[in-house]
Amino acid sequence: MRVLFVISADDRRQAEIVCVLSHASQSVVFQTPGVVPDPFHAAVFSTDGRTPEPDWSQVYAIRIPVHDKVSPDRLLGHLLRQAGAGEQKQLAKRFEAILQCPLFHLSGAQETQPVLNALARAWDGEVLELVAPVCPAWSHNPRGYTFSGLQEGSRGVTYDLFAPILSTLVAQLQQAQLPIRLHIQVADVEWFGVEKMPLMRGTSRETFMRQIQDQMRLIGQDLDARGLGATVQSFLQIMSEQDYLARSAACRARFMQSLSEPPPVNGPSPRMLLDRLINTEGGMYRQQTRTLFVGVGNPDVEDAALYDIGDYMAYASAMGTVAFAERNLLLLVQTDAFCAFYRPYPVLPWRGKKGF
Repeated sequence: MRVLFVISADDRRQAEIVCVLSHASQSVVFQTPGVVPDPFHAAVFSTDGRTPEPDWSQVYAIRIPVHDKVSPDRLLGHLLRQAGAGEQKQLAKRFEAILQCPLFHLSGAQETQPVLNALARAWDGEVLELVAPVCPAWSHNPRGYTFSGLQEGSRGVTYDLFAPILSTLVAQLQQAQLPIRLHIQVADVEWFGVEKMPLMRGTSRETFMRQIQDQMRLIGQDLDARGLGATVQSFLQIMSEQDYLARSAACRARFMQSLSEPPPVNGPSPRMLLDRLINTEGGMYRQQTRTLFVGVGNPDVEDAALYDIGDYMAYASAMGTVAFAERNLLLLVQTDAFCAFYRPYPVLPWRGKKGF
């Protein structure tokens, strides 16, 4: 006896036993609609009893030898377990070009699995909401941001680094025939940190927000030129200022409390994440605080880092629980020490450039 287990092309996410065929008698052990004339082939049955000809390139089948006296319940359980593992491998293979693209950085199953789950939901027909936060158009030099103001007539160095990568990703997703929606979001909330930047003192909120609006307009024009339809917004167009500030304060307080708690069994401790952030983003904090000593133990730098952590956690929380709640969210963020603070939401980190 051989078992042919088929997952319908119309229902890829929910595994379904279609038929079990006996090689000797061609009998159908599990009652299913329709008739299967050949024990070496199977039709994909619909719920109304019709037997449409399937697209065999989209059908996933498992053939395993079983004993003639095997219990149907045990057989069903075994097949479903086999299908679960096989389906994961099939999905990973299907999206291999995306998961292993050198433009992105996924390390280990803990980071890869949420992304794979989001892609699988899109494969099942659910729209994949691609959400990419980008920095304001801060002044910069070849080594990184200088934080002396926003550049007039600029899309921002972060967006300019990201745009070619985004074009590649969208092409890969379209080739995989996944439904997507693209959202670019400019972090106008960085205004609330301007008072901590000596070179930005005296800048009015009106001027800052006007430059953000100009940056968004230029980003929209570039996306149109690339043939990428997208929604371009600022953070404060998605959430209110009151909500953002309350979320940021709550996230910062929660993270600070975690610094005195026992470290988790798996993964880095909050203290390790904070120290890593300060050490890897030292150049940025040197420019922001205008301090000579940047490192763990500098209270000004640690304070700036804690505010950043609260901001990143608040943004991720707002996207995951409000703006895109119950939707198939995938955050596209730059690979840096801040990535850890977007989780537990699915994150696809793209490789940026040191200093930005």
